[in-house]
Amino acid sequence: MRIVDFLLRHKAFARLGGVAKTLIGQMRGGVLGFGALEIAQRASDPRYLLRHATHTYSQYFEDSIIAEIFHRIGDGRRTFLEIGVSGAGECNTRALLDRGWSGVWIDADAGECELARSNMAPFIENGQLRVITARLSLVNAHEVISANMISDDIDFLSLDID
Repeated sequence: MRIVDFLLRHKAFARLGGVAKTLIGQMRGGVLGFGALEIAQRASDPRYLLRHATHTYSQYFEDSIIAEIFHRIGDGRRTFLEIGVSGAGECNTRALLDRGWSGVWIDADAGECELARSNMAPFIENGQLRVITARLSLVNAHEVISANMISDDIDFLSLDID
C-alpha cells in the first residue's frame, strides 16, 4: 500500500474536504496524475494541496503534502512510523524529523537499514529516530512495532512496501 492509499483511509484526512481527497486520489495514477490545465484551475483554491508541493525527500511530493495536512489539522504528539524506508533516500517522514518529530523506520533489508542508520546518525543519537531491521508479518507486526515505538500514539503512519 502506498502512502496515498493510507491517506485516503485515515480519519484525520476526512477533515480536509473534497479537494484534498481528489488530489490524493489522483496521485495514485502516477506522478500526481495532473495536467497543466487542471493544476491552473485548482491553484486558486486555498484548500488545494498541490500549491504546497515541493520536492524535499519523498518521491512524489508526499513530504510537503504531509506537512501541509498537519499544518491544517495540527501535529498532535509528533510521532510517526514508516514501514519501508529504503536507506532514507526517499522517505515520506524524513522531513518530519527536520520539524522535530520522532519515530521509527522499519525495513526488511538489513543493508538499507544500515545505510539509513549511517545517514541519519544525528537523529538516532538524539533519540528522535529508531531504525529497525525486521520483516513484518501478520504474526509479528504488533510485537515489533510495540517494542520499538517511541510513544504509544502514532500521529502518522507511512506504509510503502511495494
